[in-house]
Amino acid sequence: MQARVLRVGVAGLGEAATEFLPGYHRHPHVRLAACADPRAPARERFVRDFGGRAYCDAADMCAAENLDVIVVATNHEFHRDPVIWAAQAGRHVVVEKPMALSLADCDEMIDACDRAGVRLLAGHSHSYDAPIRSLRRLIAEGSYGPLSMIHGWNFNDFMTRPYPDSHLAQSAGVVLNQAPHHIDVVRYLGGGLLHSVRAVALNRSVPTRPGFGAYACFLRFTNGVPVTLVYSGYGLFDSAELFGWYGEGGQPRQPTTNAASRGNFLALDDGERAERLDALKERLRYGSVGLGERAVMPPGWGKGGRPPTTGALPTKQPFFGLLLVSCDRADIRQYPDGLAIYADGGRRDVPVTGMPDARQAEIDELYQAVVHDRPLVHDGRWAKATLEASLAILQSSAENREIILRHQIALPEGN
Repeated sequence: MQARVLRVGVAGLGEAATEFLPGYHRHPHVRLAACADPRAPARERFVRDFGGRAYCDAADMCAAENLDVIVVATNHEFHRDPVIWAAQAGRHVVVEKPMALSLADCDEMIDACDRAGVRLLAGHSHSYDAPIRSLRRLIAEGSYGPLSMIHGWNFNDFMTRPYPDSHLAQSAGVVLNQAPHHIDVVRYLGGGLLHSVRAVALNRSVPTRPGFGAYACFLRFTNGVPVTLVYSGYGLFDSAELFGWYGEGGQPRQPTTNAASRGNFLALDDGERAERLDALKERLRYGSVGLGERAVMPPGWGKGGRPPTTGALPTKQPFFGLLLVSCDRADIRQYPDGLAIYADGGRRDVPVTGMPDARQAEIDELYQAVVHDRPLVHDGRWAKATLEASLAILQSSAENREIILRHQIALPEGN
């Protein structure tokens, strides 16, 4: 019997679209059938690349097209309404991280999908990375004893990339943009049920930028397992140095990237900075470049300071900084090809091969849920729990206290 193909509409063709459209296009169970974006060049490029129909407004696309799934990739603050429109039209939904900027918006999105009987998947998380899924399997098997600690450490140039100040203000800098990756990974590895967050968020190295560019967190799971997370996006040290100069997406990264990115930003004249950053950001959006193309950018910025993923396959495994997981009888960390296990007898390397990449795994999870009625792992309630912990970083830092979490959910059995 021929496998069902899901007809997918995309709401929002910004920079994120250049990242995920190739994965959706390559998947044998997906057809990119429609798009919605206010920018005419993006709509025209989508039709040239994939065919289908293009709309200015996501509500019109949801109502008019015979679609199975809507991918919501608008700016963070605009996720709620397209999700609700899609649900009301009977479409399943994939929403980019963070799911929303408030727990109240998460609740409205979840309720709308529940009422309509459609699936809501929160995509684009490093917990989909093949090494993370392999590490979760090792933990669940218990071959090295129970989980005892998790530590994550990521340093890059996020705050000096050509992002407009308004974008950083909406996401509190790195906290609501990057911490969801960090927290989703550790929740997935640890079983989901965090108990509390104690954190400090910082804005010191580039104080002219809104939001926070760094955080240091201590988290605890309900079973007592401790977690430390450290992130800095100020463009000084680069975690890629610990991975043989491979970047977050698994592509080679120049050792000079952080210094060049920071230099580019600090050289901007304050009077023209907003206009200049808006123009640079526009170059990175879908429609300004096509699949497999590179925007012409100052050295060190390139694709927002990141390696290009528009059509180019990575050469190594992706990572989100240094991740070190301790079980009772082994310490395990990522390295560029997979997992390094430090146990009695010394180090053993376990290459991760033959597994789908993160976007393929995301689509597979959605497909199994929609076509075969299997439970989602990264559903709306899971994403709400991740957002709760991310917001707790801000609250804990502001109030100088531990924040007890109230909306955590467990990883479904068998994962």
